[in-house]
Amino acid sequence: MTNTPRISTPLDRATLRTAYAAALEAYLIRPEEITLSGAYELGRQALHDGLGPLELVSLHESAVERLAGFLREPDHPIITRANTFLMESLSPFEMTYRRFLESNVALRSLNEALESQSRHTARQIHDGAGQILFSLQLALAEVMARLPHQWKPEIEKAMQLADHLDQQLRGLSRDLHPVALDDLGLNAAVRHLLDGVATRTGLKVAFHSSVPDDLPPQITTCLYRVIHEGVTNVVRHAHATKLQVSMERGQEGVLSTITDNGIGMADEATQPHGLGLRGMRDRLKGLHGELELQSSSGAGTQLIISIPFAFRENANGN
Repeated sequence: MTNTPRISTPLDRATLRTAYAAALEAYLIRPEEITLSGAYELGRQALHDGLGPLELVSLHESAVERLAGFLREPDHPIITRANTFLMESLSPFEMTYRRFLESNVALRSLNEALESQSRHTARQIHDGAGQILFSLQLALAEVMARLPHQWKPEIEKAMQLADHLDQQLRGLSRDLHPVALDDLGLNAAVRHLLDGVATRTGLKVAFHSSVPDDLPPQITTCLYRVIHEGVTNVVRHAHATKLQVSMERGQEGVLSTITDNGIGMADEATQPHGLGLRGMRDRLKGLHGELELQSSSGAGTQLIISIPFAFRENANGN
């Protein structure tokens, strides 16, 4: 029996083609489990070397041509054996694809569980601690109105601290879960985010959307989170004066772009991890979404976010 290469270092295409033909010939001559295992090992080797299923099929066709002497009659049992060998060589690709789908499902479930807990905690901060703090601010205002003038500066300091704490709590609540997303909907929440950015930073912002607010909550939350992170990156790193955000509904899904006129970046690989691009991609991955970055030094940056509607069918079915 011909030895089948084990997974080690990548093989060049000619070596892999020769090994495939030899393993196929061995199975055609002796159709047993031990010779069929060569197909599986070659499939693993092809997967390890970065080949796709179509390229492996091409190797199979090339091997069949080399073994044409075995395959003179179309209805010969050897034809069935050759097909069996091909199916076995493709099985590592199927297993990898299934693991990929299972990983996506697990990632999506983890994101949803974390988001649910974050939403609960954010609501407790926003509705619980926020209301208590508001009551404290009212009480301080009443005390201040009754005290002599000389005591008012001390109460004003306390009120300033309470205001600062209120801002901190609001920021913490917003980071845990965008409460505005639940209260206002996707479009109003994004517009509220951009209005706040314009007020705080002086950036000239523009927003356009043709996306409805009735998207599945997983898509809505993910899209808002990624846009929020992208906008934050612009504010922190881009040194831009203009920012434009768009959300479009296409035939295949939702497409969003974040465009700035800042300093840009020459190479994404050299950027600091603080830009959060990996986290954005990981969040999108659970919904089969993608993030593309287009930029060059001194020419601004555009983030292109896409989430397919194929997920929507799965989300509604869960």
